[in-house]
Amino acid sequence: MRRIDVETADEMLLAMSEELAEFPYAWVAMVAAVADLKAKNPRSGKLDKAALPQALAADAWVEGVDVLATLTERFGNETRFLGFGAQTVDEGDDVAASLLAAGRGKLQRKGCDAIFVNRVGVPGVGFGSDTNTGVLVRRDVEAVEDAGAPMAKLALAGWILDRLSEDSDVG
Repeated sequence: MRRIDVETADEMLLAMSEELAEFPYAWVAMVAAVADLKAKNPRSGKLDKAALPQALAADAWVEGVDVLATLTERFGNETRFLGFGAQTVDEGDDVAASLLAAGRGKLQRKGCDAIFVNRVGVPGVGFGSDTNTGVLVRRDVEAVEDAGAPMAKLALAGWILDRLSEDSDVG
C-alpha cells in the first residue's frame, strides 16, 4: 500500500494515473467519492455572508471528475478495481434488494470489478460508527455476498479482501 496526499479530485486522478502507469497493482480500492460537484468559478478565501446564496445556487456548480470511472476506463485491462457505495434506503423498501440494485447499477456505471454497498443513515453502521455491513457485488460472480451482522470495520475489510482473493490471480 502506498499513500499519496492530494487536495482535489483532479489531483487525485493525476496521481492515480501516474501511479498505475508506473506500477502494476492486482487491486485498487477506491473507498469514497472525492467530490460529485465542484464550483464553476472557485474563489480563494472566505466568502461574505451575502455571497453565500449565489455560491450555493445550482448553477454555480458543475459535475466533478469521476475518478473511479476514469481509472477503470484507462487501466481496467491491467488492474482490478473495487468501488464502494454508501446508499440510503427509504423506509418500507426491501433493504437487500435496494442495496443490490444500487450495487449493480454502480458496478456498471463505474466499470469496476467489484463494489461493496453499505446502507447509511441508520444507527450503528457506516459513517460515525466503528462497525459496518453491506453486500459485495462482483462483475464476474453471479452470487452477491452479504457481510451479515455489523462487524468492526477492520474485520469487514478482511472479509472483503478474503472474498476478492478467492477469484483473483493474486491473493
